[in-house]
Amino acid sequence: MVSNVAGGRTEMSIVFVPSMDSRLTHDTSVVEDQYHEILGSSDAWGISDDTEAGSQATILKSTNSARRVKALFEQVTGRVTQT
Repeated sequence: MVSNVAGGRTEMSIVFVPSMDSRLTHDTSVVEDQYHEILGSSDAWGISDDTEAGSQATILKSTNSARRVKALFEQVTGRVTQT
């Protein structure tokens, strides 16, 4: 609620701010949809052609879905830490 005094008269107005719960519910739904889309893609379980820098990059190969889920996780955690 915001009050404003102008010319001796007080005006009250209500400001709508979405609750954190409703924002979290929406964000969770969007992320879950993206997660299921990643796992349902036709190339999800194929071995990724991209290589990462590091000594274990030649030993361990990741799937396309693993790389996409990792990117989604980093996107979500980056957004949460910025708010």
